[in-house]
Amino acid sequence: MRFLLALVIVFACNCAALEDAKSNQQIVFQNKDEHIFEVRSTTSATTQASSDVSSTSSQSQQESTTTGRPSTPQQPLLDRKNQTADRLGNEGNKNCNCIRIDQCPLVGTRIVTPESNCTEKNFVLCCSKPKPPKHSAVTCGIRPDSITLPADEAPQPGQAPYGYYPWVVALLDAETNVYLGGGVLLNNVHVLTAAHKIYTVDNSNPERIKVRLGEWDARNHREPYRPIDRNVTEIIVHPEFNAKNLKGDVAILTMEEVVPLRQNPHIGSACLPAATSNFVGQRCWVSGWGKDAFEPMGKLQEVMKHVDVPVIDPDECETRLRDTKLSQHFQLDKQSFLCAGGEPQKDACTGDGGSPLVCESTTTQGQFYVAGLVAWGIGCATPGLPGVYVNVAGYSDWIREVTANFRNLEY
Repeated sequence: MRFLLALVIVFACNCAALEDAKSNQQIVFQNKDEHIFEVRSTTSATTQASSDVSSTSSQSQQESTTTGRPSTPQQPLLDRKNQTADRLGNEGNKNCNCIRIDQCPLVGTRIVTPESNCTEKNFVLCCSKPKPPKHSAVTCGIRPDSITLPADEAPQPGQAPYGYYPWVVALLDAETNVYLGGGVLLNNVHVLTAAHKIYTVDNSNPERIKVRLGEWDARNHREPYRPIDRNVTEIIVHPEFNAKNLKGDVAILTMEEVVPLRQNPHIGSACLPAATSNFVGQRCWVSGWGKDAFEPMGKLQEVMKHVDVPVIDPDECETRLRDTKLSQHFQLDKQSFLCAGGEPQKDACTGDGGSPLVCESTTTQGQFYVAGLVAWGIGCATPGLPGVYVNVAGYSDWIREVTANFRNLEY
């Protein structure tokens, strides 16, 4: 079993509870021989997810009315549901006091009845509900807690464990569901990808692209959580993008609706590195559904695959690439690109450009940063020849500027 991951080489709420909201749609993988095959029948959860968001929002508003802090911290709120201290849900009358009826706020509450242990006339048991638990902002680059599959559904060698890469997304043609490439989730509304995968799409028609999040097995529904589809409303390509040499090969997609990450443990964002980040010498991971070998024998994968590759010093990478058909005059744009790989049977390959190369933080164990995006290379898994990736750190300031309104959003 080869461990070769297939990605693109181009040179020049509980989601399990989501109900089907639209007619069946299939992911279609299209090979160069024009053979088209349908891989899985699934549905867009956009409508249902939107409904879930509205329902959650409504529920949150209701909870803030019934369980939130009092308008003045020193004034406890009356309990709305319980009439005795034993039923308050706050450990008896720990948060309750017998006070005069005119001193207990009435807005959004009701007075408890006389049997609530207050015996003096015109006194009531005035109670404050416990403060709701605070939810910290969703942290980027963190894999979800273990989401296990049945033993007979365990990943095969070379396949990524389910949920290991919650930030990886699939880009699809919105009409045909043909698989276009990969991308990485930056927050609950933005996806980063390689510009060469989508630059032919006129930004006046961004709806031609659809983002699928939380996908793993494109073949069937064996995952614990369903994937979510989102339409694209805006495509922002880096102003320096050059389709000939792939300089500035980054693009940001804005999704039509936010993704409720709290309700979907199988979906999460990757961290964006600082502009000064350097990953040389680290072993990092690249994942996707691309081909398992170079053309013409390679086939797109139905289950996400992954492979670990070392990040190579850019000068060393340039030297190795000069020994190929690129010639001794080749100069690597070290601001735009980084290199990783060069080990036998471990590489990115044709079929999934734009998918992320992620590296674990050297200071925070278990947190991953998107170091690169699959861009181009010479062949696949040739010993000594690394693959070339977009250097995300080199564009991180621009990416932060474009996504500024969403960077610190809790979701």
